Amino acid sequence: MTSHVKIAVISDIHAYTAAQLEPGELRPSFVEVSNPSDLPGQNPFSALKALIDQESLTADFLVCAGDMGDKAHPDAIRYSWERVRALAKQLGDATIVVTSGNHDLDSRYMYNDYDAKATLQGLEEYPFDSGAKNNEYWARNAVVIETEAVRWAVLNSAAYHGYAEEWKHGRISKRTLAYLEELLKSTSQDKLNVLVCHHHVYKIGSVDLGDYSAMEAGSALLQLLESAKYGNWLVIHGHRHWPSVTYAPGSNSSPVVFSAGSLSAVLYDELADKARNQFYILELDTPPQAGRMRGRFKAWDWVSDEGFSPAQARSGLPHDGGFGSTKAGSTLADDIHVAFGSLGDQFAPWSKMVELVPDLLHSTPNDMAVCISRLDTHYGLIVLEHNGRRHQIGRA
Repeated sequence: MTSHVKIAVISDIHAYTAAQLEPGELRPSFVEVSNPSDLPGQNPFSALKALIDQESLTADFLVCAGDMGDKAHPDAIRYSWERVRALAKQLGDATIVVTSGNHDLDSRYMYNDYDAKATLQGLEEYPFDSGAKNNEYWARNAVVIETEAVRWAVLNSAAYHGYAEEWKHGRISKRTLAYLEELLKSTSQDKLNVLVCHHHVYKIGSVDLGDYSAMEAGSALLQLLESAKYGNWLVIHGHRHWPSVTYAPGSNSSPVVFSAGSLSAVLYDELADKARNQFYILELDTPPQAGRMRGRFKAWDWVSDEGFSPAQARSGLPHDGGFGSTKAGSTLADDIHVAFGSLGDQFAPWSKMVELVPDLLHSTPNDMAVCISRLDTHYGLIVLEHNGRRHQIGRA
């Protein structure tokens, strides 16, 4: 019998204090900590609190994929960590899985004199509630945590930041990669496998922004995870502020890569019409099956002066989506055409199509876009949406 593990995901808060800005410098985030607002339209954390109450949202785990504070400001990091912990409690005492971002570790240390690592180490239960695991995280840059349903690998991809040009990219060293493999060899292979890091493991997104900060040796990490030795994997990361769900290059066993958009950073102009500030809840199917990990997600957009609402077009990720299906979007369209024809109706609920073509639940947004386009151009079938949700299909 299939059940589900729920994972809430936030990333790239970039909280700041007004005092740290130079004259004329634009704010980096919608979270200002010296005088934080409690209004959902002014503070994404306040908006999240309202959304969780309104939708009665719960989660087993809360992932925070780094960059809690902008430029490692201690007050910003402490504020964000307090809000993250409060968010976990509100979600039903979710277990926090957190890693450090380049801004948390003060990558460009010449800009200030903060002891960023000491700030993080002074946070209560950061990144884990075990002193031994915390020491392992800072000393070895990788930790594996086993829970009842999930084996978590937590990677510090910003471990070398503060040295020379390391701020330009993430990294997993040969030493850390070898250590991670030893941890995977010695832990259970029969659970859901999720790796959390800050930096993207390969270049993503259609806007360049001059960003070459993908993880050094990311391909070696993906090869390790793709091998049949250690199960099938989901990778969750932040950093790029570009929401997407993709499959890593390789075989049908290659990891699913979930790139979380920023919860609250002020986005570059180049991203403004392609992405939004977002919050997610993922549902993973358990027990794990052969092939890629299968699951679904929901995404909500935060809009200034409004708060959170279901993700819309050009948000980066839609409100409803999935991952894990091996069927191409064009094949899904062909399957829908046959299933719709068998009903003999002019219109049908989208839920009926999902019932007849179950792979729709686990299709990525890119595959769904191809599917919907082919339904229109080849079969004259239109999929209607409302508030970010597909709800009906019918003949044009």
